[in-house]
Amino acid sequence: MTNDVSSVEERVMRLARDAAGRVDDDLEIDRDTPLLDLGVIDSLTVAEFVAMVEEEYGVSVPFSELVPVNFASVRSLTDLVDRLAGAPTVSERVVEEPPDQLTAASRIVQPRIVAAGHLLQAGTADLGDACAAVGR
Repeated sequence: MTNDVSSVEERVMRLARDAAGRVDDDLEIDRDTPLLDLGVIDSLTVAEFVAMVEEEYGVSVPFSELVPVNFASVRSLTDLVDRLAGAPTVSERVVEEPPDQLTAASRIVQPRIVAAGHLLQAGTADLGDACAAVGR
């Protein structure tokens, strides 16, 4: 799958501007605007971005990519899509039963992810703090 970089950036820019409008109608967004620092990126925006990437570009966003540096700006979000575009598409992936170690690990990590989501929704943590909480 080939992606036109400008169309990827335009789509990410629209998503960022929509999210910025929820924070401040007058907020100007360009490709290097510090989205995290301005509070534009929250758990809803992350979910919208992941859904958009999966639906429009046919690639999954691995949990390991849900880190603050990837959500810092429109440029970093566009770079993430570009990196992921080389990954197998959602329809090409073979769904297999996870190995026992993965199942056990998911039982440990899943409650942490839920807790981080609650912190973000409650506004008691930013994305960086919530991601750090998941890593503990």
